[in-house]
Amino acid sequence: MTKITTSSLVYSLSDYQKEDKKPIISDVMFHTMLNNEKRKKYVCYILSKLFNNSYEEIYNKIIFVNTSLDKLKYYESKKIVDLLVKVDDTYINIEMNSSYSKNRIYRNFHYLTKIFSKDMRIGSNYKYNKVIQININNYNTKISKEDYMMRNKDGIEFIKEFKIININLPNIRKKMYNNGKLNGLERFLLIANEKDENLCKTLVGDDEIMKEYLKEAKEVSVEGNILNEYTKEQEDEMIRNLDMKDLREETELRTAKLLKKNNVSIDTILKCTGLTKSQIMNLYILFLE
Repeated sequence: MTKITTSSLVYSLSDYQKEDKKPIISDVMFHTMLNNEKRKKYVCYILSKLFNNSYEEIYNKIIFVNTSLDKLKYYESKKIVDLLVKVDDTYINIEMNSSYSKNRIYRNFHYLTKIFSKDMRIGSNYKYNKVIQININNYNTKISKEDYMMRNKDGIEFIKEFKIININLPNIRKKMYNNGKLNGLERFLLIANEKDENLCKTLVGDDEIMKEYLKEAKEVSVEGNILNEYTKEQEDEMIRNLDMKDLREETELRTAKLLKKNNVSIDTILKCTGLTKSQIMNLYILFLE
């Protein structure tokens, strides 16, 4: 039996065909289905399942906020979050992170602090906002859901006004394939990204909002404008993957060259890089002798 690992369960846009329901790891689908006030029921559903609050109450109170954050200085770059809503006195920022990047993590934290202070004005009393940032991550971490808060070394909350929640999609897929019991939020995120129609129908069960999502997402997935934008995204992903592959190979070659200069054996170089023995021998002939 093939071992199921989270690395094999990362979603890739290239895996979806023209006729498939498109996933919300796609920018175009995220904004069509979630960052869309006309379809606010789906964001409300996510929040109600995540926080165990009344769906109806959230639906009646939610306000969609401009996703372009104010610049404090003229030379700052424009900052646009994926989705920003307000419920009561709390801002909720949802970020769809399609791949891992330390810069992306720092950027999201920067967004959090900007929202935290966005209503503060020069010359007025200090006013900071309550903010929850929800990161939906399409990359590998150890667990499906992680909560972060600012605490001191004894675990006591230092700043109570903001909180980060990481939700990791590959771990939810792994849980599903291992026949783990899925909660409502996990089932919704699966149907929002899985392309197997029979699997999605099984996950939906009798849930009416999930049924509506499945129907609407399939309909918009085959529309001309959505399809064209999605195809561009697939091409961009392919280019990024090629760039990363080239970067990895170049790094491995540089590592091999450095190790050979220090008289490290071929067997050790094989262990330290992802190169094959043939590639290393060619390096010896072409560059390293």
